[in-house]
Amino acid sequence: TNAENTLMLFSKSDELKAFLKDQSNKNLQEKAQQYTSTYYDGMENWEGIYLDTWDTVVVTHSNPGAVGLIMREGESAKKLQDDIMQFDGGVYNLGVLQSPVSGQQVISMYVPIIDNGTPIGFVGGAILSKGLKELLDATKAVGMDNATYSIINVNNGVYIFDSDESLINTET
Repeated sequence: TNAENTLMLFSKSDELKAFLKDQSNKNLQEKAQQYTSTYYDGMENWEGIYLDTWDTVVVTHSNPGAVGLIMREGESAKKLQDDIMQFDGGVYNLGVLQSPVSGQQVISMYVPIIDNGTPIGFVGGAILSKGLKELLDATKAVGMDNATYSIINVNNGVYIFDSDESLINTET
């Protein structure tokens, strides 16, 4: 919930929305990038945050080297747009996945930026899931000293989390 609220607040930036509405304006781009960098500096346990056009082009990123990348194209981009919009302006939480950037387990989330009822872009971010794993590892129950845990994606039978880290991202 905290991570979702953090990303939702990031999406409310006037700097980000202004730039999306006038993407040829270098001054607005600099302000949007500065806002992204400053916002990210105050975050803990995040892989990164960014602003994309609705066409999935990265226009600001906590890692400025990622600016200009195209996240998805074709049907993949359309599916992401549709999925984001299903949450009525809220947070689309994709769940835990292996980051293509770092190879680490992350929780990937998106929030649309809407102007007069039309989506003009979205913010995205990935929180490192190691914080959740640390919380699960520290959880103790009376009388269950030898308990372990597994979280499994029931759609594809792949371990999301397990007390045995070597099982993560493998099939059950």
